[in-house]
Amino acid sequence: MGTWVLVAVKGESPERAHQAIDRAFEAVVKVQKLMSAHDENSDVGRLARQAPFTPLRIDPWTHQVLALGEKIAWLSGGVFDVTIGGKLAQRGFLPSGGGLAGADGLFTRARYTDIDLLPDSRVMLRRPCRVDLGGIAKGFAVDRALEAAFTVAGTSDVVINAGGDLRVKTRTAQEIWLRDPFQSDRFWLGGLSREGAFASSGGREAARESRQGDETPIALPGSGRFQSWLPGVTVAAGECALADALTKVLLLAPAPTARKALEEFKARALVARDGQGFRDWEGGSLSAPISRWPKRGL
Repeated sequence: MGTWVLVAVKGESPERAHQAIDRAFEAVVKVQKLMSAHDENSDVGRLARQAPFTPLRIDPWTHQVLALGEKIAWLSGGVFDVTIGGKLAQRGFLPSGGGLAGADGLFTRARYTDIDLLPDSRVMLRRPCRVDLGGIAKGFAVDRALEAAFTVAGTSDVVINAGGDLRVKTRTAQEIWLRDPFQSDRFWLGGLSREGAFASSGGREAARESRQGDETPIALPGSGRFQSWLPGVTVAAGECALADALTKVLLLAPAPTARKALEEFKARALVARDGQGFRDWEGGSLSAPISRWPKRGL
């Protein structure tokens, strides 16, 4: 997933706590192996080589992520689209071809409607697709890691942090610190939470070097135009996969569409501007001036 992962556990004994930590990391490794767009043998890599209208059986976890991605795609009018992999490869954000020589241009024609999810963890493509789950898989890994840690008897408190995608479930409220998306050495206290998930996207650190220069790997739907600058956003939701995906919806969708998606999942959004901290997103344009930080907790 190209990031660091921190797991903190409190259990009835050090031995049980270490066992819970091991299980959490095993879940993260499994998600990486299944959903990496850089591995031709992952489910995502296999999909890139799959012929249209030929069902492919994948792992139930991958099928679950694709199903959630499909729901968010419909709610967002296609703003969130896991078939963006072809466009990412053209920009140099992913390896060219995806295991199929000369396919980058062909992959760019795909949309989320070209993926049919079938029973028994099968998938059928309507056209060649380069799937990329980078906008949701990290959050899903955090969710599965927390779930795995709690399979160990005696586990009472778990915090999972994967590069800023955060999930907490503890008996006492924890301070939630948000990294400033424009100054990586600055943090803002977002409040207290005993149970919840938080994901962030955008800001200066979202920009990477592509074949077109510095730009973010986040594109406007349909146009294929990648954003060169974005505000920083944080979404709080019940699950980290949801929070992860909804950050992209918030960044790109029209305000009414983003509001509908957040309401569907009972999620809350914060927006940050350079040097001005975070504030609650109130449903307006992300280009509106932002100058205050909410005092109430997450």
